[in-house]
Amino acid sequence: MPSTPDTARHRRRGQLALGFACIFGLFILETRNADRVSPNAASPYIWGVLVAAALACLAYSAVCFSRARRGAEGARAPLPLESDAGSPR
Repeated sequence: MPSTPDTARHRRRGQLALGFACIFGLFILETRNADRVSPNAASPYIWGVLVAAALACLAYSAVCFSRARRGAEGARAPLPLESDAGSPR
């Protein structure tokens, strides 16, 4: 599948956003464990921010992968229609 610069850029951004979402997920697990050991009143707010950031990264990653896939499909040569194959010119 041919890769255009835009396709590669969107794929790279999608991978980066997915990596950030994973990091935010690990931060959520860490703060849950830290809250179990030493409770803090601000923990639910911190979890809310981390979850919102993780969801935003996942959504952006999905958009980037979708754009990369759409760009790669547009870069392929169009196939002739079957009805055009047998018609005389």
